[in-house]
Amino acid sequence: MSLSHLPFESTVREAFNFLCSKFGLYRGESTPTSVLYTSANVAVEIILDPRSYEVDVEVRRITGSRSFPLHRIIALTSPTEAERWRLVQTSTPERVRKFIPKLASLLEKYGESALSGDSKIFAKLGELEEFDAMRTTRDFQIRYARRLAEHEWQSRNYAKVVSILSPIQEELTDSELVRFVYAKKRLESGQNRD
Repeated sequence: MSLSHLPFESTVREAFNFLCSKFGLYRGESTPTSVLYTSANVAVEIILDPRSYEVDVEVRRITGSRSFPLHRIIALTSPTEAERWRLVQTSTPERVRKFIPKLASLLEKYGESALSGDSKIFAKLGELEEFDAMRTTRDFQIRYARRLAEHEWQSRNYAKVVSILSPIQEELTDSELVRFVYAKKRLESGQNRD
């Protein structure tokens, strides 16, 4: 499928015009898959991935190298709303015309401080991104620990079950907690295996 059938560039120009009229940004480089707006303080790039048809709205300070996606900016005010806009896919002209204006509206609603280049907002965005990265890593570690614990449970190796699940006790499901307590009692009674 070709990108030429999508009115991406023209729809972005129209929907994101508020960046020029309200925030004083200038429209810079523009291609069928990317439109850039800049000011002395910030750059906003709206990008269409030609492989997945996903649309990203990225904001960065001119003095910084790190850009932040729109969903992260929304998350500062409304984490629930941010999750709804983490991924936007626009593979048809209808979806482009529907979702590009919505993304522009969300940036206008939630992005005022970021669009002004407020360094405190960008610091908060960095902290939020770091927290999310740590949470993602922790989630991966928990899933891995669960798989290991399940294997050791099947092997009736209660010492390893306790060892694996101890660091993630607060994340255990009810059934995992029952197994953990059972394995711990078995160890305390001196029985590592059945």
